Amino acid sequence: MSSVRSALTLLLCFVTPAFAQGAGSIKGEITGDDGAPLFGANVIVQGSALSGPLTVVSDENGQFTMFNPSAERIVGIGAVDTDPENWSKAYGIFFPDRETPMPPEELPLSLAIRGESCDEMDLFIRNPMIPDGVFLSVNGRPLRDETGLVRGGVAVFRDVTERMQAEQALTRAFAEGRVEILDTVLHNIGNAMNSVATGVSAIREEYSTNEPLRRLAAVVEAVESHREDLARYLDSDPQGRKVLPFLAALAEDLANQAAWLERTVGRVNKRVGHIVDIIRSQRSLAGGPQTRKDIPPTKAITDALRVLQESLDQRGYRVRTDCSGAPDEIRVQESRLHQALVNLFKNAMEALDERKV
Repeated sequence: MSSVRSALTLLLCFVTPAFAQGAGSIKGEITGDDGAPLFGANVIVQGSALSGPLTVVSDENGQFTMFNPSAERIVGIGAVDTDPENWSKAYGIFFPDRETPMPPEELPLSLAIRGESCDEMDLFIRNPMIPDGVFLSVNGRPLRDETGLVRGGVAVFRDVTERMQAEQALTRAFAEGRVEILDTVLHNIGNAMNSVATGVSAIREEYSTNEPLRRLAAVVEAVESHREDLARYLDSDPQGRKVLPFLAALAEDLANQAAWLERTVGRVNKRVGHIVDIIRSQRSLAGGPQTRKDIPPTKAITDALRVLQESLDQRGYRVRTDCSGAPDEIRVQESRLHQALVNLFKNAMEALDERKV
């Protein structure tokens, strides 16, 4: 196969740092070993992201004019005599999910020979020569002549397998951590819901019988039956003389019932508020880009403790937060810090449980 040389002594497989940093374009004559131009004219490459030794060049018809040894070693297969629509199948090219074949028309080199550029396109290659596969990050650029006509394309890529595997491992770990936090959240919401259900059930039971109300109805009926001689009844009748003390006792019972109801409704309201707080905090952390932002440490700690508050209350644990030596804000990915803090506090709580045994 012909090698690639530039009349400007710039090899496409080692593009100059100035071009890699955005100098704009490189103009030169790409020739074969015999000195004849591979494309029949000077060629212009435009862009700012072509650097590295792993390079593949094709003419406008999809015929490879360069496939350097480093590229062949990484990809596992060198140049093959096939049309661009067969490249994905021939080389085993997939999306980064490692399962979905990449359509040939979306490949960087296919885009390049159609006049389109691409930067840092991630893809996965697996074939019999590299059964474990490799992840590549590819930049592609069209090769144009001085009139602007596309005469071919160049793709420069680098092996990013280690980076992609690390990112995928981190994603898996994060997902597993989210599942653990979800379990903790559901557990604490469940505890709070049990408390709400208990309170509501007690209120329902109290007012389904409502003994004070029944007693009040009975005394009203007795008084009503002596409407014509009420004074004599209250003053002289043995049963009537019990009415006023009965009403005083009933008033005290009704006051006690009202106080109990207020306490019970207060506990239910607190648990409902706790549930709402947990859901609100989790919703604010769920989804969206994992961007870093500045948050106060006290807020991060409070949000994490809120998830565990029900478990802490049940155990009688109290947490005192002291951030006097911490900065006012820290720049973090909030959801991941939240996950770490919840796990930290949960582990500390379980360690204290073990000490009690």
